[in-house]
Amino acid sequence: MKFFTPDLYVRLQRPDVADMDAADADWEDAEGRYERRLAAVRDKLPDSALKLLDGVRLHDAEVFWMGQTGPFFAILLKRDSPLSGTVLMTYRTVDKVRLNSNAFASEFRATLMQWMYDEVDLGSRPDCFRHSVLFSNGSQLEVEADEVQIATVDTLYASNPKPCTPSTPTSKT
Repeated sequence: MKFFTPDLYVRLQRPDVADMDAADADWEDAEGRYERRLAAVRDKLPDSALKLLDGVRLHDAEVFWMGQTGPFFAILLKRDSPLSGTVLMTYRTVDKVRLNSNAFASEFRATLMQWMYDEVDLGSRPDCFRHSVLFSNGSQLEVEADEVQIATVDTLYASNPKPCTPSTPTSKT
């Protein structure tokens, strides 16, 4: 995360009003810088990456599952009301997927793993992109891929899984 960093997120959680006001101003600055960055790189991003920018709203979506086989990494999410529905995102990765389960201190981590903020940027090659995601349980995901498929389906039934608590980083085999 270059703009919506774990440190900035933690600063927004502090109870002191002056600290919170300063963090809010820094958050607004980060939003502006990120929007300017996106405007500068948008036409260089693969069409697939534009789905992440223009597609489904994922803020507060609950993470049900993440997994990888070979170059394919997938994440299954249940969107928060009123949007509801289940989202399956499948990436074709070009680099090691990184999941840091200690992106911020434990006192600021939620038990439930929810999608908080994400950033899309250019990848290390012209035909790929980087997707960074910060989760409410203190995890940060970094995926570099050349394609992402996003499927949204209405949920007819979903079990009530235990909260996701990643224990080891995901890596290519």
